[in-house]
Amino acid sequence: MASIRKDFSDRIITCTAPSKTFNLAGLQTSNIFIENEQIRNRFKQEMNTTCYHELNCLGILATKTAYTYGEEWLEQLLVYLKGNIDYIKDFLNTYLPKVKVMEPQGSYLLWLDFNAYGLSNDELDERMLHKAKLWLNPGIMFGKEGSGFERLNVASPRSVIEQAMHQLYEAFKEFE
Repeated sequence: MASIRKDFSDRIITCTAPSKTFNLAGLQTSNIFIENEQIRNRFKQEMNTTCYHELNCLGILATKTAYTYGEEWLEQLLVYLKGNIDYIKDFLNTYLPKVKVMEPQGSYLLWLDFNAYGLSNDELDERMLHKAKLWLNPGIMFGKEGSGFERLNVASPRSVIEQAMHQLYEAFKEFE
């Protein structure tokens, strides 16, 4: 955003992090770029009051290593994740066609739409936890627009994804 128009750059805060891409969330490292000195100083002051201004050495080293040497690993990861997503889409299309898959946009989190089953959010959650024995993120926790959705993390070994799909099938096959 800041590179689009120079006159915007002094009003933009750009935040990036290696946390999701390189699984470094627990190290609490991020990159925050604030060109405007006044805004940057206010930001620093706020960070100092919340005690989120200190980085740990492991976080710094892990971030530097990820950005310096992680490209090949990341390229392989993206291929692997796409394979998992394709597997899930094919499986659901074949065995649970009422479940609609929302195409992810730069994420390893896949939204599954269960609205065709006509279950309440509580019924969906109950079936997911106790019949499928899967603990996904209920969409409703993200707001009313998430009603009837479940969020699945596809950054798992294929064997785990396959097992999860079979458990899902067993829990919902009676509706097909």
